[in-house]
Amino acid sequence: MRRLSAAQGLLLAVGLADAVLLMACHWTIAMRGLAVLAIGGATLLLVHQVYSRWRPEPRLAALAGTALHFALATALLGTLSYLLTSLSAQRPLADPALAALDQALGLDWQAYHRYANATPALHALTQCGYALVGMELLGLILTLDLIGRQDRARELRLGFCVTALAAILIAALWPAAGAYVHYATAEQQTEPYVLQYLATRSAAPHTLDLLQMQGIVQFPSFHAALALICSFVARGTRLYGPLLPVNGWIVLSTPPAGGHHFADVAAGLLLAAVVAFALHRAAALRAAT
Repeated sequence: MRRLSAAQGLLLAVGLADAVLLMACHWTIAMRGLAVLAIGGATLLLVHQVYSRWRPEPRLAALAGTALHFALATALLGTLSYLLTSLSAQRPLADPALAALDQALGLDWQAYHRYANATPALHALTQCGYALVGMELLGLILTLDLIGRQDRARELRLGFCVTALAAILIAALWPAAGAYVHYATAEQQTEPYVLQYLATRSAAPHTLDLLQMQGIVQFPSFHAALALICSFVARGTRLYGPLLPVNGWIVLSTPPAGGHHFADVAAGLLLAAVVAFALHRAAALRAAT
């Protein structure tokens, strides 16, 4: 019997936790989201089987497996973030402390936010930078297996899951609504993640639509963490050089375009650095045995 990988085992544990917490919180999952996930997952599994057994194409089989993993990871980890946000609704928001830390370090979020939105061009640059992390992740998912770097695809899968799970657990202990809410900017009335986060904090039972989920974790910034993880897994490939300035752009765009305190970004980068170090040590140990 084939052993589960570390990333698969982690997702299995998250899925079991989701099932228990859904019952405990009396939440439900919208059927349309489950249907799309089931159909998409079954399609990717079929493609994986076709190129694994009937028409062997190892790289295409690996790509289908990686895509299936990320589809499940997004759904399961996203669900966990909503459930734990609801369960931690009685905990006070950490935003005052995070804003105070920014100020102690001489970082003025409000001034940076005004500067980033001072002109339509600057606003477009920051919004584009913030959106790039999703396209970068998709690009790596589609590229690493096809160029024969299954080792880096495995690192990406495990790094994504470990970093996301750690961020979700930290956010449950120190919940934060983000700088948009703390400073009462106009975005707090329009940003979908803010609206969903505040609704989830009501602690009332919800119906969760997997197709409408947002990244509601603010502290630490998973956006910044993922940018660093993406750079890490691209090391030693031709992708590494071009991705460095892209990820710098993403990190600089995260406070104004994502409503993150600077402390959120710093914590996200620190978390990703710890995960990257652990992945590097694990790879070195495997190579030595």
